[in-house]
Amino acid sequence: MHHTTGLRTSLIALFAAAMFFFTLPHHAAEASTPAGRVFLDPGHGGRWPGAIEGGIEEEDLNLSYALQIQTHLRAQGHATRLSRNSDVMVNEVDIPTWSPSGSTITYAAVGGFTAADDLQARCNLANAWGADIFVSIHANAAASSAANGAETFWRDTGSMTDRELSRRLANLIQQEYILETGLVNRGVKEDSFYVLRWSNMPAVLVETGFMSNPTELRKLRDPNFQRNATTAIARGIDRFLDSNPFRPIYPRLAGPDRFATAAAVAGSRWPTTAETVILASGVDWPDAMVGSTLSRRMNAPMLLVGGDTITEETRARIATLRPSRIVVLGGEAAVSPAAVNSAINATGRQADSVTVERIAGDDRFSTAARIATRVGVPVGGRVFVVSGANFPDALSVGSYAGTLGAPILLVGPSAIPTATLEYLTANNSAIQQIEVIGGTGAIGPEVEAQLRTFGTVRRIAGADRFRTNVAVIRAFMGTTAVSPLVANADAFPDALSASTIAAAGSRPVVLVRQRELPAPTREFLFNHRSRLTTPTVVGGTGAVSSQMEWMMQKGFGR
Repeated sequence: MHHTTGLRTSLIALFAAAMFFFTLPHHAAEASTPAGRVFLDPGHGGRWPGAIEGGIEEEDLNLSYALQIQTHLRAQGHATRLSRNSDVMVNEVDIPTWSPSGSTITYAAVGGFTAADDLQARCNLANAWGADIFVSIHANAAASSAANGAETFWRDTGSMTDRELSRRLANLIQQEYILETGLVNRGVKEDSFYVLRWSNMPAVLVETGFMSNPTELRKLRDPNFQRNATTAIARGIDRFLDSNPFRPIYPRLAGPDRFATAAAVAGSRWPTTAETVILASGVDWPDAMVGSTLSRRMNAPMLLVGGDTITEETRARIATLRPSRIVVLGGEAAVSPAAVNSAINATGRQADSVTVERIAGDDRFSTAARIATRVGVPVGGRVFVVSGANFPDALSVGSYAGTLGAPILLVGPSAIPTATLEYLTANNSAIQQIEVIGGTGAIGPEVEAQLRTFGTVRRIAGADRFRTNVAVIRAFMGTTAVSPLVANADAFPDALSASTIAAAGSRPVVLVRQRELPAPTREFLFNHRSRLTTPTVVGGTGAVSSQMEWMMQKGFGR
């Protein structure tokens, strides 16, 4: 809808006036609230202006309120982002959106642009940023000019996130807003607004008043009222974040760093003893990533090292296990002789009573091939092939390769390295099924064609690391209930450690980001929630945040 220059100038002036008069309440200024991430969504925009009353468009009021709330929150030390900063739609093209159908959900494009595409784009911005909370700002309207008051919505999906967190956030905002503005309290309510359900984090929608009520419309436009109203909303948000809302809800295996996390993971599976311990680099991924099957085959924990020594946590785990054999993956540049000697000393045994075996080649491909030779080809003749250029696809398959006793081989994007080719040739009679993990961008069709000369090839892939992760889990998870392990997809060490214990129970390793639950992962969790029991998080909150636990809980619909 067309907007006049005079109206636009007037609204800008209202916002400037509100900012001029803004002062923080004394008690708020003294608060020591932990800094949070708040995503503010001014409702409507562009060719969807929302309610229009007396020449005033809702989209403009919503933006004015959101900008002022942002200023208040930033003054309190919170980080903020807005879905829009001007009179625009957030998105005007067809993108994947959520479509519930019975007890399942689907995340896919529908073949044409709808309002859901704009709403999903708002959720996508908040989800990708890893916001702590999502707050959508609206103004109400009704057929009757007598309708009045303010209300705040949350969506009860039956999940712990919404029931315990979204409702609490809605209550705090509504309390502060009514107390500050004196508007009629229409209460905290439940509704199925799109943005409330499909934002990953706790989410609310605030209806600031009725534009269709002339008295309230005058208030909504008044700079003093706006100042008080937006201060109140910010104070409700601040109170919520100050309540330490994101307490842990899942078991977690973690230490202060990747090395300590690996030790904690090892302790969960091998608490008191292990005849063999595997050492791998915690700095570079290839040698360690192909070791999950060896870990399973030897019933040996894998510990990570870096530099010329081992950490205290690693030392303590070795001292507890007192292994008589140490298997080292990779050359001396990956795991130095000094680090191996430190591990030997940590066993508490005489050095000559500890057998050391180093499995190494000239490069990552030959090391992987030598580890594969040590593992052998299992009955059924299955081997896995992943990219030797990056680690995400290998993260997804490590646990299942270990469960199946199948070796993992590395290839290039357009060619099979000599060492890998030699392994395939030497074991040609035993190899029957080759599982290629990852898309053609990681492993090209020419490599797949060459692999077909050694056995039946199946490619398991998705458009990105998360879709590939889900595709791998679907291919191998079977039909029984399983407890997933959750790890960061953007760094290899924790997911690598997870694969060694996941292999023992055929457990999937679900990949997430530090503060983002990807849509394909959320779709998978919800649609398989009846078979997925309580997850275990691997890694500290710097790898997988406490907020992520709540996002997953909401994703499960629990």
